[in-house]
Amino acid sequence: MKRYGRRTTVQRTPACKIIHADYDDGDLTFDDEAVFMVFALSGITVARHEEVFSQCVDRKGSVAGVSVLGMAGGGIMRFSVAVHPKARRKGIARMLVLDIMEHYVSERDELSEAYGLPGVTLEAWVINPYMAALLEDLGFDGDWSPSNPMMQWDGDAKDIPGSAAWKRAKAKEAKRKAAVAKQYAADAPMREAKAARERAEFEAEQAAVIDQWRKAGVKAREAKAQALMATPSPIPGYSVWDSIFGRTWRKKLNVDKAGKALPYGQAAKQRKHFR
Repeated sequence: MKRYGRRTTVQRTPACKIIHADYDDGDLTFDDEAVFMVFALSGITVARHEEVFSQCVDRKGSVAGVSVLGMAGGGIMRFSVAVHPKARRKGIARMLVLDIMEHYVSERDELSEAYGLPGVTLEAWVINPYMAALLEDLGFDGDWSPSNPMMQWDGDAKDIPGSAAWKRAKAKEAKRKAAVAKQYAADAPMREAKAARERAEFEAEQAAVIDQWRKAGVKAREAKAQALMATPSPIPGYSVWDSIFGRTWRKKLNVDKAGKALPYGQAAKQRKHFR
């Protein structure tokens, strides 16, 4: 038993042993009649082109699960799997499907050459939604529904969960990810330095924009002051700038009496005061 956080996983031995149609060791032989009995109990009809392929025998010698397999034409290798009602929910169907997938990978090229086909695809006729979910989890394609019961697979050995090739591919992928993570950690100082440079460049650009905006504001305020200096007042010989209103304008524009802009901080303070 292994404990991961709050979840507990139990490692169980296989619920049964898979034997094929040509298996016979003296003590354990293949039972053809049991295959069709299990299919009948599951409500599945074996097609004419499907032949008995394997059965899963439990410790008591009873047949817990069975499978049939055959070429359906058009480069299709079709199979069906059935599990005895009393032996379900033990992973037997998964074991049988994985065994068929391994057989398909080993025989695919030979069958393609024998039948003169460009390729062979493994296909299942699925009537059980639980079986459809299992096949989808194993990588079978097909938008399954009762009206669209076909699900197909044409992967390689590395695509069979639990196979030696699959484990090697997983180990290789884990090693690659570890190398990427290690390199990522090693590159952290360089990334931080790059980010610091980019921030400095951004701040410099922002400062330049602000400075440009401030200079434009200074020019606008001084231009307004010059315009007011040139605007005559009702009193002859004087301009608006020299009148009583000139002081108010100087405060609003934050310029001195000569029309020159005062420092920006002081300008901001006075604009806030005279809003």
